Amino acid sequence: MKEVLEVAFSPTHFFFSTLLLMCLFYWLTVFVGIFNIDSFDLGKDLDVDVDQDIGIEADKGIDFEVEVEADTDVSVDKNVEMAKGVEAAPKVGWLTSILLFLNFGKIPFMIILSITALIAWNITMLKTYYLGFFSFPTELGLYIPILAVSLVMTKYITNPLRSVFKDFESEFSDNKDIVGQICEITISSNSASIGQAKVKTLSSPVLISIKATEGNILDKGAKGLVVDYDAGQKIYTVEPFSLVELES
Repeated sequence: MKEVLEVAFSPTHFFFSTLLLMCLFYWLTVFVGIFNIDSFDLGKDLDVDVDQDIGIEADKGIDFEVEVEADTDVSVDKNVEMAKGVEAAPKVGWLTSILLFLNFGKIPFMIILSITALIAWNITMLKTYYLGFFSFPTELGLYIPILAVSLVMTKYITNPLRSVFKDFESEFSDNKDIVGQICEITISSNSASIGQAKVKTLSSPVLISIKATEGNILDKGAKGLVVDYDAGQKIYTVEPFSLVELES
């Protein structure tokens, strides 16, 4: 056991060993109730918004969007000509395509990270057991292929879970089911400009295109109530939630 710990925390194995310990600590906090499974989910602070119609099967007619969270500053421009009301086909960048292929945005981030860390740690330990230590630069150079192999293996391990989390996201079976829901504004809007909001679900938030009711302004971070849906433009009408509370 002592030898295993010495190898696991040697300089060439320290990164994956530490990452695995952090994941184990996270799941312990989930177990005791400090965090929940979505505490670090991809979809809360990321600049990549991908319509679920791209690469994700959505057979119930609702336009779900999945946010992919990453430290890389990536955005997907939907090229919407708002003045003309014409929405161009969404374009997905290569990094977004890779992340979606690896199930990021479809499976909770910490599940993917934990499985990846466990696989990578086992690969490095088995490599050392059968092949021994290499030079430090060589060991560092092996991190990238080991991480790549681990991510691909994680993708296929987590594939069966996609249907589970997709069921959670499908609580809205139709676009109009979102009417009456509370949303959080992510891109400011008024009655003349189109913005964006997210509606919480049991899994990743649903992103919707919105405009404010006549005479109102929806600022980023504010709460709103979805009051109508325009099927032609695929835009939801949202009223400031504070106004609704005052009227009630």
